[in-house]
Amino acid sequence: MRSNWTLLAALVATLILPGDGALAAGERACKPFTAFSPADSREVYFTDVDGDGQVSVGDKRVGRRGLKDTTGNNIGDRYWIITVDKVDRPGTAVRRHQETVNVFEDGIIFASYDIGAPNKATDVTDRISLPQGGNAMTIVGGTGAYAGARGTIAAKVDGNDISFSFDLTCK
Repeated sequence: MRSNWTLLAALVATLILPGDGALAAGERACKPFTAFSPADSREVYFTDVDGDGQVSVGDKRVGRRGLKDTTGNNIGDRYWIITVDKVDRPGTAVRRHQETVNVFEDGIIFASYDIGAPNKATDVTDRISLPQGGNAMTIVGGTGAYAGARGTIAAKVDGNDISFSFDLTCK
């Protein structure tokens, strides 16, 4: 798992595109907020580890999504990497691990998520219970205004548009 964080950090370091600063630093910092990511801001790259053209254990999906505030202003970018952990039949991933880096002008929020984890899965870092079905990411830290961040990021999907609800506090 550490190698995925290294890969993701390298991706962020080379692709970072700061937001337009529509919200002043501190308006989001360490308190709940919502960010919207429209489908047209989504970029995805695929790695097929065995080259068979099917989804396989170990395959990677790496991408970026732009983040906007509730009025449509750019506020940052979300970079992510998904690793396929389990395939139930050829071409169908049933369990994937996702790591995300949410980059804002005033800092970064790191999160991790097991997609397809058993219901009522528990994050072992802080014993946070994930919602039924596991559709929330666990915030595992941050930098800048988000240093020491803990909490969750819930995703509400509408086609390829996504709203992210950040429920966080900082230590």
